[in-house]
Amino acid sequence: IALLLSSESHWDMSDRVFAPWGGEFDDLEGTLHALLELHYSVDILAEHQLEPRLKEFPLVVIPDSHKLTDEFKKALVSYVERGGNLLLLGEKCARLFEPAIGVILISPPQKIASELATPAGPVNVNGIWQDVTLSSARPIGFRQLTRDNRKNPKIAATITDRGKGKIGAVYGPLANIFFKSHHPYLRTFIGDLVKELFPKPAVSADGPALIDMALRTTKSGRLCLHLLNRSNLPLPDRYNFTDFIPAVGPLTVKITIAKKPQKVRVVPEVPTLRWDWKFGMLSVIVPQVHVHSVIVVE
Repeated sequence: IALLLSSESHWDMSDRVFAPWGGEFDDLEGTLHALLELHYSVDILAEHQLEPRLKEFPLVVIPDSHKLTDEFKKALVSYVERGGNLLLLGEKCARLFEPAIGVILISPPQKIASELATPAGPVNVNGIWQDVTLSSARPIGFRQLTRDNRKNPKIAATITDRGKGKIGAVYGPLANIFFKSHHPYLRTFIGDLVKELFPKPAVSADGPALIDMALRTTKSGRLCLHLLNRSNLPLPDRYNFTDFIPAVGPLTVKITIAKKPQKVRVVPEVPTLRWDWKFGMLSVIVPQVHVHSVIVVE
């Protein structure tokens, strides 16, 4: 997945040079955390890095960026029409792509109390939301003013077909709220959106959300999947140090590979590694990940 770090939005909003503090990147970081916890391999790219490489990515995700150039927006819509997929996580970036997202924006966005309906239960998502009516899009998520989900549902997210691809849009601050809460129901909601747009990722894992993955290829052509264990990651301001990291495992990882590998190993080495390849899918059982392990496919 390509995650946009919009230089256009950042320089329009920031009055400091190389100073990320102050909340400028909260939506970006919240989106990144959600995608990593969902076990996607993510590259963060600015516009000048992403535009020439758009065709390499099955899915592009934009956190709530408020400003993009007309040229870059046209490049993204063209990318979707040729078969790419785009996910807009926030009312600001969604408004930039009307009418391509298949909705009509009604009234200005409002700061409002909201409860997001998810299969596991409601999640509080108070903040600025944009009301929409459907034109060609279909709704894929709803919100209510209260936790009584029987009354007055509002559209929270949509997906529309555009050429050979799809555009998904969320009309409220889910990325920012996830940055602050890491609510598991909210992560699942974002994950369901991503699955609609990107149903067959190159890698998947059945482990807990605290395992991050990054898929890379070495200069010699070896495919490598990096696994990072974030157990006991310090988050609050009172507990800044970690003196013990519990190992996680066993972990089953699946990687799409056209030909059967000659060799599969894990670094650091494990005594016995179980792996199997059938019909273009490599399945590897990693006994445990302590801090950082790498599956190397040769």
